Amino acid sequence: MIHLKRMTSDKSGFTIVELMVATLVFAIILVVITSGIIHFTADYYKGVNTSATQTAARNIANIIAQNLQYGGGQDVYDGSHAAAGYICVGATRIDYNLGYELTANPISSSNYAIVVSADDCSTATFPSAAKQPKEYLGPHMRVTNLKITRVLGVTNNLYKISIGVAYGDPDLLCARNIPATNPGGCAPTQSVPATASFWTSNGAFIGCKGITGSEYCAAARLNTEVVSRFGLSS
Repeated sequence: MIHLKRMTSDKSGFTIVELMVATLVFAIILVVITSGIIHFTADYYKGVNTSATQTAARNIANIIAQNLQYGGGQDVYDGSHAAAGYICVGATRIDYNLGYELTANPISSSNYAIVVSADDCSTATFPSAAKQPKEYLGPHMRVTNLKITRVLGVTNNLYKISIGVAYGDPDLLCARNIPATNPGGCAPTQSVPATASFWTSNGAFIGCKGITGSEYCAAARLNTEVVSRFGLSS
């Protein structure tokens, strides 16, 4: 009698449950990796924007300080602290436009944030090309505060320089010295008004909201004191 041997195989495939578990584990790993990349990217852009904003504020403060100390001649300061105006220190004129978000277009009398030129204060018109005006901020930056004040009771030639610069669109910025629910406050639904009076009264306290997209927002505020060799005249 011939006996037939049944051939059996000990090989088997994955069950549906095993495949589902493997897919779930892979999905979790993918989410964790993606979240890490997004977080790293946000931190990178936040760092870049913060550094650029701080550098811009520091450069402006340095220009004013250097001209107060070594500019030569009689320094002149307009003293108005208006939303749009100009300051002359030594041989340098600084035209500022508080709160204006600079665009990428070439600078002009209608598109500037803070411009340094060789013009003087004998005219209120925007510096001509012959005066070599140079914009010190980049696109989406704005000047939030600019003041030069005499420090009384110490010396007639001691002055305080206050400069504020912000980067970002109005919906990302806020004024920290007003109620959060007021226009310009730090509530998520509020945005910074474009009115001149807002910037002249709240500019020194501009900051960033803690909302989605805050990596594309930065604010810097610098205060320094310097002794002028010549003294300012209003």
